[in-house]
Amino acid sequence: MKSLPTSATAHSAAPRTPRARQTLLVADQWNDHADERETHGGMVCRAAAQTGDLLRSDVWEVDLGLAAPQAPFHQSDWDTHLERFVAAPYASHLHAVSDALELVTRNPDSSIRVINVSNSMPKSKLAHDLMHECGVDPSRPSRPLPSGEQLAGWLQSPNRSALRSDIVELVHRAVEASPEVAEARIRHLQASIELEERGILYINSAGNEGDRHRANRAVGLQVPDDFYLSNIGHGLNLSVGAVETHKGWLSTSQRVAPYTSCYAGADLSADGTIRNPSTQPRSPRTVSGTSFSAPKVAGFATALALQGVPLGGILGALFSTLTPTPEHDARLGKGVVNFDRAAQHAGWNNYKGPRS
Repeated sequence: MKSLPTSATAHSAAPRTPRARQTLLVADQWNDHADERETHGGMVCRAAAQTGDLLRSDVWEVDLGLAAPQAPFHQSDWDTHLERFVAAPYASHLHAVSDALELVTRNPDSSIRVINVSNSMPKSKLAHDLMHECGVDPSRPSRPLPSGEQLAGWLQSPNRSALRSDIVELVHRAVEASPEVAEARIRHLQASIELEERGILYINSAGNEGDRHRANRAVGLQVPDDFYLSNIGHGLNLSVGAVETHKGWLSTSQRVAPYTSCYAGADLSADGTIRNPSTQPRSPRTVSGTSFSAPKVAGFATALALQGVPLGGILGALFSTLTPTPEHDARLGKGVVNFDRAAQHAGWNNYKGPRS
């Protein structure tokens, strides 16, 4: 199938095939967060390495190459511009992920046993970009409400709240009705199936709402983010949810981590908390989300693979030692990974737990 112009590239001019020892492929972005000390891809690799006690030489970093600027949106032609502004970026992101997966599926001699992708195109981001164009983005300064004439009769909403909900629905419909997105989803699913046939564990982050999750909660907005939903329940393709662990004086509790979409599903979940490298004033000491719970599972699975544990043993260690989630929350799957118990189950007796 034809790929869109954004394709995965080996990070930092690395070879397009893994070196002999490289066992984990991390497909992500290393060109974002330019004002920070660490990119998203760097944080994902850190989460994997610290949980699996991996060396840099164990990981093949593949950049998804998604730095292209967002196409401008013009309200005068909703049909054309919803396709360009919403559906095309969504499809392009999926194609970039498939490009990364095919670096492995097309190489019969690949040493890669585990793949982690913690990067997605949330419908929430697309909806908020469109809200910004219409002057109703809750995470940015208010602008005057657009007139009915500007909205071309599409969204005759009486107030900001109704207009936001209408925009979310419009984005959802634009994605689901797009032939371009349907083609990208088929390609991604085919690549996922090929990985499963090759016995390669493919791990991705469960649905997320991106950086706008707090703004969504503040205005009571729910966005159906389900970028990797088709992977749930597909054997060797694991979708990982995230919990935050809170330690009190008398007890320790876990709750669903931020960024997790209310519509997300997962096969299992893990703690998604890592140290925040941000140098910005008043930034929290830690950040949490599915971006980092997924690579923790991937890093741990990679470590077991490097020790010669067969695939069935890796999955058995993960799933047979899960801590049940309260109220069987679908966002957290069958339970939360307990890495210490999983290591014991797999015979990794000197496992020291995730490093900070």
